[in-house]
Amino acid sequence: MRKTLTITAAAALALVLAACTQAEQNEAEANVDEAAAEAGEAASDVADAAGEAASDVAAMAEGAAEEVGEAMENAGDEMSAAADDASN
Repeated sequence: MRKTLTITAAAALALVLAACTQAEQNEAEANVDEAAAEAGEAASDVADAAGEAASDVAAMAEGAAEEVGEAMENAGDEMSAAADDASN
């Protein structure tokens, strides 16, 4: 029974596909080409966004490193001041 249904469905699908006109086939090909072009554009947009995000992260990391350096310098100055106070 399943085998018969499968064969019948496949035959019906083949008839539907065969019934497509050349214009319909051309339209389908054009739709596929358009979808491929849109997918390429979307991939390019994603790559651009990823590049921008990487630049932003690098800038943030650089800013954080500068802040850490300043904090370490301030801590060193405070330690030197405390040592001077302790020795006087």
